[in-house]
Amino acid sequence: MTKWTREQLNPDMKHPLEQLVGAVGMLSILRYGYLFIDTDKTRSQILIWLIVGFAIIYIVERGLKRLVRYLPIVRKRFLLPIYALILTLFFVSFRIPRETVETVRNFFGW
Repeated sequence: MTKWTREQLNPDMKHPLEQLVGAVGMLSILRYGYLFIDTDKTRSQILIWLIVGFAIIYIVERGLKRLVRYLPIVRKRFLLPIYALILTLFFVSFRIPRETVETVRNFFGW
């Protein structure tokens, strides 16, 4: 049985792993940008850090996309649990401030 690659089937088709790398890159850019909320850095420092960080994430994402194009095609249904795990880790990575937790507890009388 032959392993089909994206190049053999349709060069214009996006590889499912390439789409996964794109989703992870988008979430990492969102998470990285969120790091600079409530920091003591100046606006110019934040701007420089954001530009450098986004550039690094973009370059790594592009390299990984090129790399996965040569891997065998994986059905997207097998990647759905990985998407769910990555999205769960993304949402869990945001800390909830203690004041918010206390406010909710007081509101519900816990």
